[in-house]
Amino acid sequence: MYVTYDFEELKIAEFGTGALLYGQALLKSDSNGGWFVDEIVFENGHVIHQGTPTVLDREMFKAITEVLYNINTVHGREADSEWADTVSERRAA
Repeated sequence: MYVTYDFEELKIAEFGTGALLYGQALLKSDSNGGWFVDEIVFENGHVIHQGTPTVLDREMFKAITEVLYNINTVHGREADSEWADTVSERRAA
């Protein structure tokens, strides 16, 4: 199962306060019933994932996923909520 989470104005502390990121994260189910970020597609179409060959892309992937996995952030709560809603809808169907 997978869910596409759209993010807007995602901030990464390491990149400063002026860097706002826009795009989508593909959330996939893990073996524990939760989710993980499989890939990120930026608004301009650039795709990154865990095994991306460039250092910058790997660091961006790591920094964005840290935000999405953290339920103390707005984007973390939204991604988790979107995942839970999709799971509930599919179970009810």
